[in-house]
Amino acid sequence: MAGAGLTDLSTFDRDVRLAIATGIRDRGAVPSLYEVAVRLAASEADVGASFGRLAAARTMILRPGSTEILSFNPFASGPTDFRVRAADRDWWALCGWDAFGVAAALGGDGVVLGQCADVCGVPPEVRRAGDAGGALDGGGREFGLPARQWGEA
Repeated sequence: MAGAGLTDLSTFDRDVRLAIATGIRDRGAVPSLYEVAVRLAASEADVGASFGRLAAARTMILRPGSTEILSFNPFASGPTDFRVRAADRDWWALCGWDAFGVAAALGGDGVVLGQCADVCGVPPEVRRAGDAGGALDGGGREFGLPARQWGEA
């Protein structure tokens, strides 16, 4: 164990996850390892070790060879092809499914703006309102579960 007095890693990792999530919600950006350490009054070494455990558990994705967060599911750390307008700002996700999760994680409605991967070039826009999702282009989308249960599937 890296730090003196750090005995319950699962509790510490939970606190790190919550600090990251709170930083995302409050600032609209994924925090750095340093920012999480300051928020928790913990050493950067202990937070770095926690980042490693959380990445191994697939709670987040680190940039290769670093402790910089690329994605804290469902939030991406920067612009991608999947933008979400929710909670009065723009957010980013690594994929379309994560984009739906962004609005759900924020507890509100949102619009998913993507980039079509086929030859049509039409950027799809899908609105998430409560448990419903609907295409703004008039096209249909069908999901077997309400949006609030997507993380359980």
